[in-house]
Amino acid sequence: MRNFIYRIQWTLRQRAAAILYSMQRPAGVNHVRNPKNMLFVLSGLLGDSVMSQPAIAAARDHWPGAQITVLGKRHNRELLKADPCIDEFYVCDADLFSLRRSAEIDGLKEWLQKSRFDAAIILLGDQYAHLLARAGIPVRAGVKGTILERCLTHVYEIGSPREWGTRERLNCLRVLGADVADRLPRLYVDA
Repeated sequence: MRNFIYRIQWTLRQRAAAILYSMQRPAGVNHVRNPKNMLFVLSGLLGDSVMSQPAIAAARDHWPGAQITVLGKRHNRELLKADPCIDEFYVCDADLFSLRRSAEIDGLKEWLQKSRFDAAIILLGDQYAHLLARAGIPVRAGVKGTILERCLTHVYEIGSPREWGTRERLNCLRVLGADVADRLPRLYVDA
């Protein structure tokens, strides 16, 4: 019963966040021309993170002058810390809709405000959408059909969660107007 009540309050908090921040959707933003500061949210399981890596590499190729920052959990950073496509990594291990670890969440909110990103792309971690909207990031792309979709300016399809792969995650760039070819994941090992 306790888990059921927790799940209901967690879902209700997500729905309330979606309604509150959906008003921050800017009109007329279609493409990201030359972003200087891009954020990728990659807060998920290791296998899914590996399958999402080509999107970051394709963004680096498409916008070579952009600063690319990844927001994720500690295990995501450990997996990708040697990736030359990533300039910076911010770790947030807190569950954004939990009532615990509010200091860590407040620190994340402050960092998002100060960072002044041109675009944010959610690869894994749909629960971050409302914070991206709240931070005023003008272009916010994420997966279609999530509870927090209202907080996004662009949505992309991934098909069935059981079958998606690198091709579907590259749709996050295609929806922003980037012409990117399919590619396989590449992991780097630090010294």
